[in-house]
Amino acid sequence: MKLEIGNSAPKTKLITPFVTLAGTAVISIVTFLRHFPFGEWIVVVFGSVVLFLILGYILEKVIVHFMNVNFAKEEEERRLAEEEAARAAEEAAENASMENNGDIPGGNGMQM
Repeated sequence: MKLEIGNSAPKTKLITPFVTLAGTAVISIVTFLRHFPFGEWIVVVFGSVVLFLILGYILEKVIVHFMNVNFAKEEEERRLAEEEAARAAEEAAENASMENNGDIPGGNGMQM
């Protein structure tokens, strides 16, 4: 069973836009302050938008993948803990019924 957290999680949904905006803002400010010609500046800014959009998308997918892996591990640990609790409850019930019947394991069957 593979649970997809994907874009339904609002925390991961905004990674790509934030990376794109932050990276492009830095590039555009630096190129503007270095007095790039306007035509060249537009090309550099547009290229940085595309570059950071791709990098942000890759980063988002990597984070979602690791979130899915961690979620699967937590589910497996929860399932094992539930099985162990059920097994312990079953053993406790079995021991209680043996004590009530006088059938104590390792004893001679007589009660004192």
